[in-house]
Amino acid sequence: MEKHSFLGSELFVRKGDKLDMFAKNVVLHHHQKWDGNGYTGSDLHPALSGIDIPLEARIVAVADVYDALRSKRCYKGEHSHSEVMEIMQKGAGTHFDPELIDVLIQIQDTVLDIFEKYSSPQLP
Repeated sequence: MEKHSFLGSELFVRKGDKLDMFAKNVVLHHHQKWDGNGYTGSDLHPALSGIDIPLEARIVAVADVYDALRSKRCYKGEHSHSEVMEIMQKGAGTHFDPELIDVLIQIQDTVLDIFEKYSSPQLP
């Protein structure tokens, strides 16, 4: 499972293409943690921390965890919006960029609206 970041990033190979490099950064670094305890799935790309993690990957990390916690899976139940917000606030400064969590708090009504509009149907 941890290798999915690296393997997925290898799909974006056009080195001079800005969109490819942006996408590669997102895929490769979205499991990096603010405190340096994350992963890329490859020894070629060591763990980064803080602002060394590309901003686009830090943003996707927040969205990815929010969605994962809110969504029901065959192996787990979903959390409420308020539960997820509490979990993510606790992760500010360790798992997540604290400034991005501040932004998430500010726009949480919009995030909730988007999640409810586009969330997939509930699994049985």
